[in-house]
Amino acid sequence: MSSTGSESSTSTNSVVDHHHHQQQQRDENILKDGKCSSSSPQHHHQQQQQQISNQHFDINLVCDSFLRSIDDKSAIDIILYLQAFAELNKFFNMFGTLFTFVTKDVQAKIDILQSYANETDDGYHYRTIQSMIEHEKRNNLLKDQKRPSGSRTLLRLHRALEFISTFLHEVTKIDDDDSTVGSARNAYNRTLAHFHPWYIRKSVQLATYALPYRRVLIERVYGGKVPPGGSAEVNQNMSHLANIADQVFNVTHKLYEEHSLLDLP
Repeated sequence: MSSTGSESSTSTNSVVDHHHHQQQQRDENILKDGKCSSSSPQHHHQQQQQQISNQHFDINLVCDSFLRSIDDKSAIDIILYLQAFAELNKFFNMFGTLFTFVTKDVQAKIDILQSYANETDDGYHYRTIQSMIEHEKRNNLLKDQKRPSGSRTLLRLHRALEFISTFLHEVTKIDDDDSTVGSARNAYNRTLAHFHPWYIRKSVQLATYALPYRRVLIERVYGGKVPPGGSAEVNQNMSHLANIADQVFNVTHKLYEEHSLLDLP
């Protein structure tokens, strides 16, 4: 995974998906051991763009949505990408109130991209990352001062995804009674810090002091119920999610690199 970071970060409650349709997809595509299937059933964008319910963090939904978003690597599905990110934003909420600025920023970016996908005239350009980039390059929208570029907005989520993946890998290396502060700082310094001015880096360093111990974070992630397999199962699930995030990151990163957009201001 290449070392790139994210601007601010991402946010929760918005985005894509009808709950009953979502449950059916999960039943079909997620293996019983908590891992995700790589099968890609047909999905309907209008259904996916409905508001996602504000439930506890669903790791299987993230895995499934991310995997299906890159089922066709020549047409990375933005709606499924946003669906996964909206769920990931709930993960940020578990870090405590000091990380509210992160969730709000992510939510704002999700909202921007979702609004573009819902546009009557040009919405179809924002169904895949490839078509979005080509549309904005063709119409000189990448650096439009009046309208946030969709390509730029998604690049910020892309950078945040690397932080999340790196953090998850770090958390699997510590014990349940250890603090997650060091894990978060290591992940941040290797990713997002490269894109932030000093005052944001300082704010993040201070915010990490409020992060919970790993045991508390796990309880929040699993709704207060630790998996039967204990720490070993938790590590397996988190590693699996991190590896899927790595796949999505690498595919997206290659696309932005091909279009020379990794440094889009």
